[in-house]
Amino acid sequence: MASSSSFANLLASQGSVDLDSLETPLFSSQCPEESSVKKRKKWSVKETIILIGAWLNTNKDSIVSNEQKGGAFWKRIVKYYNSSPLLVGTVPRELGQCKQRWARINDLVSEVQDHVPDEDKRWCLFLVQSREGLPNMADEVDRRLNTALDEAIDEYFEDTYKNIVENRTKKQSKRAYVERNREEGHNRLWNDYFCEDPTFPAHLFRRGFRMNKAVFMRIVDRLSKNVSFFQQRRDAVGRLGLSPLQKCTAALRLGESTTLSCLSSFTEGVIQLFGDEYLRRPTPEDLQRLLDIGEIRGFPGMIGSIDCTLNNINVLDQSPVFDDILQGRAPRVQYVVNGHQYDLAYYLTDGIYPKWSTFIQSISLPQGPKAELFAKVQEATRKDVERAFGVLQARFATVKNPAILWDKRQIGMVMRTCIILHNMIVENERNGYTQYDTSEFEEGDSSRSSQVDMSYSTDMPSNLGNMLGVRSHVRDRRIHEQLKYDLIENIWNKFGNDEDV
Repeated sequence: MASSSSFANLLASQGSVDLDSLETPLFSSQCPEESSVKKRKKWSVKETIILIGAWLNTNKDSIVSNEQKGGAFWKRIVKYYNSSPLLVGTVPRELGQCKQRWARINDLVSEVQDHVPDEDKRWCLFLVQSREGLPNMADEVDRRLNTALDEAIDEYFEDTYKNIVENRTKKQSKRAYVERNREEGHNRLWNDYFCEDPTFPAHLFRRGFRMNKAVFMRIVDRLSKNVSFFQQRRDAVGRLGLSPLQKCTAALRLGESTTLSCLSSFTEGVIQLFGDEYLRRPTPEDLQRLLDIGEIRGFPGMIGSIDCTLNNINVLDQSPVFDDILQGRAPRVQYVVNGHQYDLAYYLTDGIYPKWSTFIQSISLPQGPKAELFAKVQEATRKDVERAFGVLQARFATVKNPAILWDKRQIGMVMRTCIILHNMIVENERNGYTQYDTSEFEEGDSSRSSQVDMSYSTDMPSNLGNMLGVRSHVRDRRIHEQLKYDLIENIWNKFGNDEDV
C-alpha cells in the first residue's frame, strides 16, 4: 500500500503535458532548475516563410544544392535561417526544431495536394495558412517576401498546368503509309506459278507449296467461295485488296501480322470445308484394307502403330483411341493367328505401353531366333508412325519449328490443318507411291484370315454393362500374352526362311 500511495503522489506531482508539443516532456523528477528550462515557442507565419526561403535558397545553390548528407544540408538551412535580419531579437531555432517544422509543413501539404510532385510541395505554403487559421500575411511579414512568394506560387501552378496538359494530351501523329503494290504482287505471283507458261515449272511449285498445283487451286477455289476472308474486296477508295491466291500463299508461308491473320482464317476454312472428308473415321472398307496390309506384313489383325509422341502414355485413360470400341461404334473385326481366333484389332507400340490385348510391343532382350525375328519385324513395321510424323515435319515448317502462336486452340487447329493437307496430298499423289499388292485378297474372303464383319450394326445403343465388359476385354493381359505368342509363331512361319527379312 505504501508503494502504491507513493506512486500516486508521483503522478499527481507531474505538470500537464502538451501532446501537440514538439519538445520531449520531462517529469518533475527529471526537470533541472527552473531558470534552465526553455519554454516552447510556436512558429509564426514570418518564421515559417523564412524557413521555406532558407530551404529554397540552400536547395537551389548551384554549387552545393542538396547533393550532400542530410545533416550537413540541414545545418546550412538552420544557419541561413538564424542569420535572417528579420529575426533579430528572437531566440535562434535549433536543427531539430527546423526539421520538425518542415515535416509538419509537408504533412499538411500532402493531405490536399497528392497530385503535386513531392519535390514541389514547398510552394504550397498557402495550404498551411488555411489549415492553421493564421492571420493575414501582409500584417505580419515583410511585403517583399509576401510578393515574392505569391509570384513563385503563380509561376509554379502555371508551369504545372502546362506540364499536365502537354503530358495528357495525345499528340496526333500522321499515320505512315506504305505502298504495298498489291496488284503488282498478284500479277507477279500469277506469272511465277499459275499462268499457262509459268516462270517456275510444276516440280518447283511442288517444292515451294508442298503440294501439286491442282490441290492448291482446289483449296483456293473452295475458300474463296465459302469463306468471306478469302474473297477479294475493294477498300474505301475502290482499290482491290489482296487476292485469294495471295492470302492462301501467305497462310502457307508463316510470317507476321497479315500472314498470321491469313493463317487463322485459312485453318478455320480448311477444317470446315475439308475436315469431314479428310479427318473422318475409317470406313469398313478402309479397315479391311488396313487388315490386309497388316496380314501381308506378318501381323493379322493389326490396323496401325502408335507412338508415345502422338498419344502420350500419361493420358492414356483419357485418350479417345478406344472410345469407338467401348461405345460400340467400331466395326467388328475377326482374325485368326496360329489357329486361335481373336475379335479385337491391335496396334504395334513400344515398350512403354501397358500389356493390353490391343497393344503388341517388341521384345527388348529377345532369346532365341524366333524372338529375335519377331523383334526385328515388329520394330521395322512400327517405324511407319515415326516416318509419318517425319513426313509432316519435312512438309510443313510449322510442325517442325517452335510454335509462333500462344493459343492452344490455334496450335491444335494448325496441326489438324496440316494433317488434312497431308491427306489431300497423299490422295492426289497416291499413284506415285509404293503400294502393297492386296490383289491376292480381292478374289474372295477365303484367302484372308482377317475380316471386317460388314453385317455388324454400329447403331445399337450401348449400356454401362457392355462398356465395362469391353473395357475388361481391352485390358486383358492373358489375351495379350497369348496373342503375342501366336504372332511370334506366325512371323517365324512366314519369314523364318527368308534371308532378306
